[in-house]
Amino acid sequence: MIYLKNRKLLTVLVALAVIALLVCGVLLYQNHKKYSGSTLESRELLLDKALSKNNGTHWHIATETQIGDRLVSGAYSTDGKATLAVFKPAGNNNFKFMQSTNSQNDKVIFATINVEESSYDLFWFNGAQTEYAEITYTINGQPREPKQYDTTQMNIITIENNEKEYSVHAVYYDSEGNKYE
Repeated sequence: MIYLKNRKLLTVLVALAVIALLVCGVLLYQNHKKYSGSTLESRELLLDKALSKNNGTHWHIATETQIGDRLVSGAYSTDGKATLAVFKPAGNNNFKFMQSTNSQNDKVIFATINVEESSYDLFWFNGAQTEYAEITYTINGQPREPKQYDTTQMNIITIENNEKEYSVHAVYYDSEGNKYE
């Protein structure tokens, strides 16, 4: 009789241990998936974790573009900041936060990233709805003709640029002719 009681108790304890392990496994999987970078929402959480420093600020991704295997996100925060954030592949369609260039929401953001053997200049402005951007490069002291880019969708402007020594100036214009630099 004592043997049967101990056996039933052991069976109950083993069953509880298996259930506890399953619950822990599900929770760990959900937490991993939450920060996987595979969805827009999980990339926003990665930005919160990397850029907010526990101050309650939340980031929202407004636009994204892919350059090679990198994912570039244009995002804005609840405290008036903006960023161009770069995510790199982490396997299984997941992405890991790599770097960001941060600014105030009313400033044009300029960043450069290297992907494989190429360098890319990135421009983004989230401060106001604009019609177009005019970007002028000066290479080896020689100004180039300004190029215009449609910005009505507020997309990230991506320009492949492998020059080593250059300067660049970007101006965004809204429909009223107001300039944002």
